[in-house]
Amino acid sequence: MNYIQREISKSIEKWLFKGKIIILQGARQVGKTTLVKDLIIKFGKNNKYYNCEEIAINQQLQTQNPDNLKNIFGDSKIIVLDEAHKIRNSGLFLKYFMTNIRTYK
Repeated sequence: MNYIQREISKSIEKWLFKGKIIILQGARQVGKTTLVKDLIIKFGKNNKYYNCEEIAINQQLQTQNPDNLKNIFGDSKIIVLDEAHKIRNSGLFLKYFMTNIRTYK
């Protein structure tokens, strides 16, 4: 892949694995998805990428059931929710996720 190393990559890497949500936002077509997919590859196999624009994924993530979310995410180290704003009440979902899923780790 012809990928331009972004300066922000190092900054994002510093925040990984600290029990925090990292939100990456920016204009369309600037390489956000490419950047996060590159990070997933860089940090190994136990990472997941979900495109929340896909109807099936979006519907699965609408639930606030810890067992269901645990089945979806498993023991992933890095979880990318691309287009997370497409999840209904995405802010509440992320809060619920951090409160309930982190207890499994």
